[in-house]
Amino acid sequence: YQRRVRDSSQDEMSLQSEAEVNFPLIHDCSEWRPPRYNDQIFNKRFFTWPTFLQLRGSVLHQILIPVLLSTLLTVSITLSDKLLHVSISLTSTIIPSLSVVVGLILAFRTNAAYERFAEGRKLWAEMENILRNLSRLTWVAFPDNKEGGDAFESQKERREKIAFLKLLLAFAVATKRHLRGEYGTQYKDLSPLLPPSFIASSDRRSGWEGEEVGEKHWGQAQGDQHIWATCNEFINNRRGTISLPLEIVLLLSCWVSKKKKAHNIDLATSMQITLCISNLTACFASLERILITPVPLAYTIHLKQVVYLYCAFLPCTLVKEMGWWTIPACSLVSFTLFGIEGIGTEIENPFGYDTNDLPLDYYCEELKKELIATTLTPVSSLPVDLFNY
Repeated sequence: YQRRVRDSSQDEMSLQSEAEVNFPLIHDCSEWRPPRYNDQIFNKRFFTWPTFLQLRGSVLHQILIPVLLSTLLTVSITLSDKLLHVSISLTSTIIPSLSVVVGLILAFRTNAAYERFAEGRKLWAEMENILRNLSRLTWVAFPDNKEGGDAFESQKERREKIAFLKLLLAFAVATKRHLRGEYGTQYKDLSPLLPPSFIASSDRRSGWEGEEVGEKHWGQAQGDQHIWATCNEFINNRRGTISLPLEIVLLLSCWVSKKKKAHNIDLATSMQITLCISNLTACFASLERILITPVPLAYTIHLKQVVYLYCAFLPCTLVKEMGWWTIPACSLVSFTLFGIEGIGTEIENPFGYDTNDLPLDYYCEELKKELIATTLTPVSSLPVDLFNY
């Protein structure tokens, strides 16, 4: 047993070095740190500014100009009333009703934005869970060392499984890039994970490979001239593309189909893997739905107009009663309203590079570590009495 443990430790060291080669660094996370409000150890060891004094992660840079404009308008109204004796005051009976309307609109805007943020995080967590299940099923369902098998064939099977796990990681990275509007494969965290001969559809300039076969297939169709012309138009179109994550899903499905035809996988396991791959497509479609379905523009424009008008007419209702105190009071109100509206705009798209966006680079790096740990588990060489205790 000790000899087998020693051999397994040596195999683990060799597998670890090989895993580092097969799984290159996705992203340099040495300078990245999780959000400080979640890092209790960091807050205890190092001094940080109080939350209400922090500028990083706030929306102050977005609302600074609107708040200054509102303050300047309040100053001009107050000066004209106190120094020039030009009364611009209005009755304050309409302000309570308008305040309720503005509050409801802002609350709906912020809740809608946070629902998009929270749903994006849930979908990414669901996608990670599916990738973990796929890596576990693939690594366990295809043992490296078969009884009576050749050593070369065992190494080949293991390399194929590592290539499959690299494609799983490539799917997560490609999804991250796609959500950020970064298309193609020319990224250092993505290109090493793809097969050497892989060419994305966005990079193909002469259409799909094997195009003559497709033309022959479409040429077999018999029908009227309209259908024939439609088929020819479809064939001659060289601008057809597919998203890179969907191309990776297609490669995964082809690999599973190949193993199933070679009788290297049983029907139940192949159905489970196929179901997981289908769920990956569903997660990607849901994430893309959040990305390309923004809040209606009419609602955003009307909300900004209502907030600007409210902050413009508020000093006219307070200048008679509050005098010079109207300036700080209206500045505080405008800071609050524009801040809530800015928060909704900030978290509406959670897939970018802003401080308040989801740390997708960190998620991909953690997923890479988990996949490396999966490849370090020698399934076929586990001790027989490992579970006898």
